[in-house]
Amino acid sequence: MKRTANHVIKECIHMTSEEGHYFYKSAGDDATVCGIYFVTAPNMLVQVHFDYLDVPCATGGLIAFVDGWELNGGYFPAVEDHELPLSERVNEFCGLTPPTRTFLSSQNAALLQYRVPKRSRGFSFKVTFVKNPAHHTRKSPRSMNYPGLDAASVRSKIKILRSCYISSRKQIASKAGYFDASQAC
Repeated sequence: MKRTANHVIKECIHMTSEEGHYFYKSAGDDATVCGIYFVTAPNMLVQVHFDYLDVPCATGGLIAFVDGWELNGGYFPAVEDHELPLSERVNEFCGLTPPTRTFLSSQNAALLQYRVPKRSRGFSFKVTFVKNPAHHTRKSPRSMNYPGLDAASVRSKIKILRSCYISSRKQIASKAGYFDASQAC
């Protein structure tokens, strides 16, 4: 039996190609929207199942599973390149009971966005990579290989995402009022 690796999420922008059990617990009263970007081999899909949820809606908490990636309002694969409408690719939820649904991406990339603005609140979930049955049998966006999602490109992109995040956090600290993260980088 394969042992599941445990991962504690400590960074706001986290990119990974690892299966396992992920845990997040808010360290403060910060309403920042963060993200965990998943990417796997081109012939695999990302599957996410929540086993713990303590993200109260009343405090502004929110989690979203995104089939693909989102950054600064842009989606990958693009809306016009995907079989599913955006309304079916983004699933938002909050509360004290984990969703019973298991989320499955349509390609080898997925994103979990979250906002947990109250200290000691959080969530946990398991990620597995499953074989894409349609990978070699059809040429639709669900089975396409997306350039730039190989390991070397992902490492390069995470460096850019992290530098954007650090830059935006410095700007937030120096400004009062509304902050537009898309202008940070």
